[in-house]
Amino acid sequence: MLKKFAQTTLQTAYAATLIQPRHKFLQRLKAPEKASELRLRDIVNRNTECEFGRRHGFDQIRSIADFQSRVPIRSFDEYSPLIDRAARGYQKVLTAEDIRYFERTYGSFSSPKLIPYTSSLLGEIESVTAAWLGDLIFRNPALIGTKTYWASSPPSLMQQAPVTAGGIPIGATDLLGYFNQTRREFLKTFLIRPSISTSDVRAWRIETAAALLETKNLGFVSVWSPSFLFPILETIARSWEDVIPLVRNRERRIELDRLRDAVNPLENPRSFITHAWPKLQIVSAWADGPSSDLANRLEALIPSHTELESKGLSAVEGMVTVPFSGSNDPVIAVGGHFLEFLDLNRPKAAALLPHELKVGGLYSPVLTTSGGLYRYHLRDVLYCSGRNHLTPTMTYRGRLDKSSSLVGEHLEAAQVVRSLEIASNMVGFRPDFFL
Repeated sequence: MLKKFAQTTLQTAYAATLIQPRHKFLQRLKAPEKASELRLRDIVNRNTECEFGRRHGFDQIRSIADFQSRVPIRSFDEYSPLIDRAARGYQKVLTAEDIRYFERTYGSFSSPKLIPYTSSLLGEIESVTAAWLGDLIFRNPALIGTKTYWASSPPSLMQQAPVTAGGIPIGATDLLGYFNQTRREFLKTFLIRPSISTSDVRAWRIETAAALLETKNLGFVSVWSPSFLFPILETIARSWEDVIPLVRNRERRIELDRLRDAVNPLENPRSFITHAWPKLQIVSAWADGPSSDLANRLEALIPSHTELESKGLSAVEGMVTVPFSGSNDPVIAVGGHFLEFLDLNRPKAAALLPHELKVGGLYSPVLTTSGGLYRYHLRDVLYCSGRNHLTPTMTYRGRLDKSSSLVGEHLEAAQVVRSLEIASNMVGFRPDFFL
């Protein structure tokens, strides 16, 4: 009882640190144009003395229009030579600030990319993440006193060179590296961190399953794709004799064995999950576009009282949308980075700011961050579904890489999907699939 009281007290204190970030983000949603201007001004002013800033006349930029006229929209390939130089140890190439580390990202068809991370970029990410987490607790106060699990990949899937040629680390050293020291210490007290003793994927699943089962008061689970959870749940159902001995608490082991005798997780997984984790409030995962079928499958497994939250669009390069009170769909993370959007129905038009987007349009995000990516085209497709205060909400539709131009038609997959949605609504018939 004393331990539970101490944990609740710590989480209450942690929640208090999230009140201000949530309030600030809410204010930005009410004034997205101002939030965009302030973020760009800060990024430009801090990087006037780096190589990229001098080359593009950052010291002469006085407005968003100035910035857009001086800095063209670029792809990763166009940034690659500058990133390579920074990775070799050259100073002040993309930012005046030192690079703390690089993160790897893998495209659908491309070789791995290195994305630079600075302290200021981590601050931008945390400002949005803290607002999201604060809002989670605001909407679900029952989360206080529960445990949290955030997905991390098996060690065998995270093999990386320790440093670049210039001696800069590749990869954050800790899952909590995106948070400041105060929140990091709080999170350590209620974050489930499986003790991974091997790089074998099956063993990783068993150890992860055991760590989750040991925690009866699991309240929040955050993964990327819903598919991340399926093999762990299957491991519980099919490899019980391997999993249960790793649950260290004897009373919990006995409780779980009794539960399995009463409810077979293979035959009735939803009932088993409901009883194994009765306090599970939120599962956060991709739920739109290509992940929608997987999300429906996951929603059929989790308890009826548990919310499946659509995670929004976060990439290694930066955060674009985030779940937040006031709308069912994720909202543009205004004020985190400087965000622009290409109108896919008007491909030759100038990029738009968040407040200029129209409901019903298809857009592709362009990021400017404190990590040294300026007007970086992310090549994802988003559908503008509405507004949260004055800021557009967006649902994910897929990648721009999926296109057809056999006879010059230049059709993107997202445009086809949207057209079929409209047609389905008009005729009152929704197909199971289409080609």
